[in-house]
Amino acid sequence: MAEGGRFFRMLGSIRRITSLGGSAARDAPKVEASKVTQDAAETSMGDPRIRSFKLERLPGAGRRQTHLKDQRVLIIGSDYGFVCLEAARQGAARVVFLTRDELPENVEFAASDRVELVQGDLKSISGESFDAVFLPNAQACDDLGKTVARIAEFLDRRGVLLIECGCVGSEGRAQWTIAGPPEARRRYPSISLLENIILEDFAVRRVGKGVLSNEDRVTQMMFHCTPMETTALVITGKSGYGKSNLLRFFNPSDFPSISTDGFLSRLARATGDAQSNLARRISEEIGAGEANWGAVGRMIASDVELTDEFCAALINTCPLEAKIFILEGEILRHDNIMIRLTKQLKKKHVRVWRAMPSGA
Repeated sequence: MAEGGRFFRMLGSIRRITSLGGSAARDAPKVEASKVTQDAAETSMGDPRIRSFKLERLPGAGRRQTHLKDQRVLIIGSDYGFVCLEAARQGAARVVFLTRDELPENVEFAASDRVELVQGDLKSISGESFDAVFLPNAQACDDLGKTVARIAEFLDRRGVLLIECGCVGSEGRAQWTIAGPPEARRRYPSISLLENIILEDFAVRRVGKGVLSNEDRVTQMMFHCTPMETTALVITGKSGYGKSNLLRFFNPSDFPSISTDGFLSRLARATGDAQSNLARRISEEIGAGEANWGAVGRMIASDVELTDEFCAALINTCPLEAKIFILEGEILRHDNIMIRLTKQLKKKHVRVWRAMPSGA
């Protein structure tokens, strides 16, 4: 309470204080309050520790006046009190400071609605969405996996979870290491456990050393974690350039794939009510002869309406539930088709990568 009280008195920029319950944070780290009683004038000029967070790497940071300008920020635990100050200084749209510490009493606050103090655990955050979530001393969480899963529920799809965690052990081993005296044993994850298992639903980038310290002198590391989105890998090129050969390197159980030639063939065989305008045009293009999918692709690419119909129909067959899937076919080498396909997939929150041989 002592450190927290001095911090909030020094802050002087919080207008609303919200106590949402109850018990000590079961999900948030159980750590001692950090030294957040630095001089307010120095803080107004920017805290030098912020550089360790590499905020310039956040999505869209380069297009904003400051890195956290107009962002919705959640800070978990009193160890990052200085981050709360910095977020407000940079003009964040909203700053929520979640702490399990006892709230200070009889404190006067200046007129500002950018910072909100919430006492409680992660269950206190509901119906919210944040662009940046700061989690210090992640190794101290009672259940780090469940904490990360809970944070993912209110992290914006394009948001970033900034984790500082003490990590020990070999990168190749997914395990916890026990440290500290018998009366105060502490656990630290290996980097492999943290990145590949605990954060398996995130794209993880190591950004350097952290700003905090721990009693066991374990190196604190900083990570940027963005929610994983489904990825569509497009393999294309002219006929005979080896698309099928490349596809053989991908295990079908891990990389479900769709052949556009097979998809077009099914459309061409459609009859009656099942025959769409696209299917009819494909049938007319093929006629009674052997299918030339290169010619069919050129016909579709030359017509905007057919292109949009093709893209929509193809996406309806895609396994969007998978973390990654493959689209393979010559028709996808046409730029106008790829532009429209990418646009439609983006609306489904799917990232698109295209692979094609040089000269194809």
